[in-house]
Amino acid sequence: MLIPDISVVRAEPAVEGVPLFTPADVVLAVEIVSPLSRKMDRLVKPAAYAEAGIASYWRVELDAASLPMVVVHDLADGGYRESAVVPAGAEVMLDQPYPLTLAPATLVGPRA
Repeated sequence: MLIPDISVVRAEPAVEGVPLFTPADVVLAVEIVSPLSRKMDRLVKPAAYAEAGIASYWRVELDAASLPMVVVHDLADGGYRESAVVPAGAEVMLDQPYPLTLAPATLVGPRA
């Protein structure tokens, strides 16, 4: 069983308060890469999420200054294809898993 760092799920199971979501409930899985999780987040988890049929997968990478870059993947032909790489300071309109503007710099607060 894999647990994403962030899961976006369909409204119905979320409202029902189920303790665990099935892959069919998840529309977006997000992993935040750390030095200890690189292999899992770049290879193992995406393959498992794709096999489970999760439509969208985002990988958040932090640079040396802890600024986020988001690599967006969409499910196609049983695997993920990279559909966008969005660095901090940029923003992009996405339509999957639903329409939104992704601006990675807004994902972090001020650093002390």
